[in-house]
Amino acid sequence: MSDKEALILEAAIELFTRYGIRRTTIGDIAKLAGTSRQTLYASFANKEEVIVAAITHYSTQSLLALERVWVSDAPLAQKLDDHFRIAIVEPFEAMASSPDMKDILLGPSKDAQAAVQCGNDARLELLAHAFQGYAPQLERNGQTVEDFANFAQTASIGFKYNAASRSDLDTLLQSLKTIILRTLQ
Repeated sequence: MSDKEALILEAAIELFTRYGIRRTTIGDIAKLAGTSRQTLYASFANKEEVIVAAITHYSTQSLLALERVWVSDAPLAQKLDDHFRIAIVEPFEAMASSPDMKDILLGPSKDAQAAVQCGNDARLELLAHAFQGYAPQLERNGQTVEDFANFAQTASIGFKYNAASRSDLDTLLQSLKTIILRTLQ
């Protein structure tokens, strides 16, 4: 991805968050990115391509931050806290401050939903890799690493969209963290 494309996608994410996907125009995105509509159209054929690319860019940035967390030498409890902060709490807070952010996180079209799913799959793979060292403990409980990672991800994503408040989200994530850590003992 070129620097210009990254600027365009950052501008798109900012505008989609502020005004919503439906109200944001290609002209708005080009203006905020400091480029022309013609330059934007040279990289993206239409608004749908910008939306999909913006979702992919957002997911990639989140995944890179998560990878840095999981490769650290921090204890698992700290890694889980950091993972929840990046993958769950930050998007939750973005949705709380901008209801239109939910459009980005859920994907407004089939192609956008596929981009969201691709990001979720990558995060699931990262969790499964992180839990790999705990395979014997999971097998004793009749679980596979992949199933346990899927449980952790599915629960936390559900919390992100259904928690009534930040306090509620924190309580739910703390409970999930406790379950994960006790299961892996």
